Amino acid sequence: MLPEASKTFEAEGLSDRVELVAGDFFVEVPPGDAYLIKSCVHNFGDERAIELFGVLRRAGAPLLLVDTMIPAGNEPHYSKFDDVEMMVIAGRNDRTEAEWAALVTAAGFEPGRVVRCDERFSLLEAF
Repeated sequence: MLPEASKTFEAEGLSDRVELVAGDFFVEVPPGDAYLIKSCVHNFGDERAIELFGVLRRAGAPLLLVDTMIPAGNEPHYSKFDDVEMMVIAGRNDRTEAEWAALVTAAGFEPGRVVRCDERFSLLEAF
């Protein structure tokens, strides 16, 4: 992935602003000012998600989690379709804002605000 990512950053004129590092985020992450994770944690069950968040928490920087969050109520919403799709394809599920907050709390973070980005994604800050 690094060679492809490098080409992309270079083509966009961003290579001087980014350091690409290979690794396993279930084991260790490099130091950073914040950790941004988008659209991947819903692929993991709760225990694995807490494990990942624990690695990030030990690194000592805030977490910015961008993922699908199921809103309350029975109104139609993209996340409800995605939840069923995730159960069928990956054997996992999307989560509500409260469920995401519980997972980051279990890993030692303090959940902050949630920002709705669009119908599909929300951003949860955790400190």
